[in-house]
Amino acid sequence: MSYDEVAAKFLDCAAYAKWPASKANAVVEMVRKLEMVPDVRKLTALLG
Repeated sequence: MSYDEVAAKFLDCAAYAKWPASKANAVVEMVRKLEMVPDVRKLTALLG
């Protein structure tokens, strides 16, 4: 699967779980640029 396909699947699952779209999109964008994230605690905070 491509990154975009995986991201779309994640967003579908997040919507089913009733996550706010802004939170789910923030996760997708942060993972897209993961190698440039200075502190992964920001990512884990979004997932918590």
